Amino acid sequence: GLTDGMAIQRAPGWAMLGFADRERHTAGVVLFADPDPKAVRTRYYLSWSEGTSPMAEVDPEKDVPGGDPRDCPRPPGLRRAFSMERFDPEPSTTHVYEGPAEPARIAEAYRAGLAERGWQEDPGVAEEFPAGNLLVFAKGDRTCQVMTAQDAEGQVHVTVVVQKR
Repeated sequence: GLTDGMAIQRAPGWAMLGFADRERHTAGVVLFADPDPKAVRTRYYLSWSEGTSPMAEVDPEKDVPGGDPRDCPRPPGLRRAFSMERFDPEPSTTHVYEGPAEPARIAEAYRAGLAERGWQEDPGVAEEFPAGNLLVFAKGDRTCQVMTAQDAEGQVHVTVVVQKR
């Protein structure tokens, strides 16, 4: 949560550190583990606001400002904890959802919902973990990666990344 102008959030697969000044301008760093468990890299994004940012007034019980992927389902019953669109060098979106759920049910919902929208699952990439899973789908020139992880308190964190192949 936000404490003395600084916010820290951590969940399996991602972490965020953000700052807000007295005028509510924000700056932040978001780190994402590569969804491939064999990979040894981390992606990061830097962000800042030129003007007042609504992120400085986030209610931890409600969705953060932003949107959901345009042609991907939203995980049922979970709140949006993070939303970001990137346009350079290629368009991509990253969304994180969290709340009480079972990772297997989230995977089922994404398999069904993405298939209805014309996405094809890549079964060669799918992985099951003790507390989650990784699914990868393709549609045209884009991929949708869905990583689900359950933390020690039973909360599920779903990271959805849509980007060009």
